[in-house]
Amino acid sequence: MIMSSRGSACPRCGQATVSIGEAVPWCAACEWNLDTFDRAGRAPEFGWAWIDRGTYRLAARLTRQQYAALVDRPLESSGLGLAGVATAVASILLTVGVVALAATGVWMLFAFAFPNLAVVAGVAMIGLAVALRPRFGVVRDRRPGGRVSAGR
Repeated sequence: MIMSSRGSACPRCGQATVSIGEAVPWCAACEWNLDTFDRAGRAPEFGWAWIDRGTYRLAARLTRQQYAALVDRPLESSGLGLAGVATAVASILLTVGVVALAATGVWMLFAFAFPNLAVVAGVAMIGLAVALRPRFGVVRDRRPGGRVSAGR
């Protein structure tokens, strides 16, 4: 990325404006004109200029709000929070559901005599439970030869 000074002064603070390539110039000191949509410098996301402009401005506003909310927070973790608790509860419920599915499948295998449709349903339940089981440990990278450890 090559940032170049444009020579023009910012109308808000008087500092020199900068630009990346041929993009719209903006002020690095006060961030004037930083949220201006540059149609030539961006690939269309939705194809309609008015929607692209609106989503760009919305993203810029939400980014500023999130930065303002996070700028004065301490770097230490603030605890689990509501989202963490909801995720943990959902994970436990899903894991219990998979275990119950497997247990029901095993029960259906042995509770009924062999030539029965319940045996087929039991095998299907066990197969679904195996497919839905939680996977811990290593996250596989889709690139050839890529392996990334979980937690790093």
